[in-house]
Amino acid sequence: MSAPTSANAYVNATQLAKWPTFLPQLADSTLLEHIWAQPLETDTSPALVRARTTLRIDREIVLAIPGLDAVALMVAAGAGGTTVPAEIEIYPELFVRVTDIPLALRLKTDLFKTGAAHRHTAAWPAATIRTRPRQ
Repeated sequence: MSAPTSANAYVNATQLAKWPTFLPQLADSTLLEHIWAQPLETDTSPALVRARTTLRIDREIVLAIPGLDAVALMVAAGAGGTTVPAEIEIYPELFVRVTDIPLALRLKTDLFKTGAAHRHTAAWPAATIRTRPRQ
């Protein structure tokens, strides 16, 4: 996608910096090509150091959840991209805040198979339960 158009300029995340080699590497190396950021707005004083920006995501980003192969968290990109406010505070407390993100769960279709479909596999034990009619 080309650069987002608006009154405020966006810069592609790949132009800001390279992903540090000492951090875990991204599964999708093209991920940063689909994230854009506005220039930082900074608040600095002796009592506060904070930076704010707006991110624009122009495609779906799927984040796998370790240990849960059938479920993934998805950042949904709407038509024209998704705009997300972001804030980083360094002093007096360190925190990162990202708000208003449209999230969805992506579930594999295997999760919706009925027990009958797996009846003859070792993972689903077979059992018969008989009840007596009330007298």
